[in-house]
Amino acid sequence: MAVSAVEVGMPSPSPKHPIVAEIMVVDDDADVREAVGEFLSQAGYETTSARDGAEALGQLLLGKCNPALIILDLDMPIMDGREFLCRIAREESLKRLPVIVLSAAAPCEGLHEEISVVSKPITGDRLLAEIRASLAPPGARQSSAKGTVLSR
Repeated sequence: MAVSAVEVGMPSPSPKHPIVAEIMVVDDDADVREAVGEFLSQAGYETTSARDGAEALGQLLLGKCNPALIILDLDMPIMDGREFLCRIAREESLKRLPVIVLSAAAPCEGLHEEISVVSKPITGDRLLAEIRASLAPPGARQSSAKGTVLSR
């Protein structure tokens, strides 16, 4: 995906925010990882990234990061987003980790747990709304107006 897949040219959040939570960005496109990571850092989130599901899973299982949420691309080499979701669903320590799927493809059926699926391109405001909705306490969780929440 090109950087334009994530519209980060919107008014940037103040860089003076305290760290809100750690978010892992998993995408095979380095430009997307960098753009999303920079935008989230400006919004007060700590970020970590991975090129594919295998790298992300390795970081998680080795305790190299402890994200509160994962932003995941579905179409990646080595281990795609679907396989990554299946693998974390089998790990007791990871299976309740909120995931936002950013996909250029149409929303897909059959994903596990509650996973917010949003189509690319996505604006910065929309991404932040999805993140806030996904990090809300379970009883208060709702997708943003344009997002789709699928059940596992």
